[in-house]
Amino acid sequence: MVYLILIGIILFSYTILESIVKKIFPSLGKDQLWANVGYYSWGLVLLIIYLIIRPMDYITKIPINNILGISFIISFSVVTIFICIKDPNVYYPRKNNKLKCFHYGVIQPILEEVAFRGLILPMTIYLSGNNTSLIILLNSFIFMFFHLNYWSLEKKHKKLFINFFMLGLFFNYIAIGTQSIFYGVLCHIIVNGGNTLYRNWVNRK
Repeated sequence: MVYLILIGIILFSYTILESIVKKIFPSLGKDQLWANVGYYSWGLVLLIIYLIIRPMDYITKIPINNILGISFIISFSVVTIFICIKDPNVYYPRKNNKLKCFHYGVIQPILEEVAFRGLILPMTIYLSGNNTSLIILLNSFIFMFFHLNYWSLEKKHKKLFINFFMLGLFFNYIAIGTQSIFYGVLCHIIVNGGNTLYRNWVNRK
């Protein structure tokens, strides 16, 4: 029961904190929590949960099976370049707001991996037993729906949520395969940060 409550806190604390931050700092307007320094408040919540309970320590553990991790880093690098070139409509923060670029490209991937692969994944492993396929699918759906915080579930965003689900599958598989979030964090940064750098470079004029 404790793990279920903590999973709920991790998921909904983001939305609650975003509302609080916007009320305290109305000048933020429609800017999302992850695009400003208020995003660190969610990171603080994750840190507190991490210190309270750690069913399996994926966060600080040195990864095993480094060949698998390195293979995924290479794969994510190639796929990110392909997506950037193929889909010009992929979201990215503009270079005139370097703080937002840093948050989106580095901080957001770190905190999301801590939340989903560092905390939620081990808790669901504990709750579900050794059914690896079910655990990966469940956490991928949770990861996908979490992004409702960023995007509305409209028809035009259908492809986007499929991408979130697929990314969740890969990140969960990497974490379970290496028993660490280390390579997942790097792959997540490659996706977000790589897309941001590439898009701003192409549209630098």
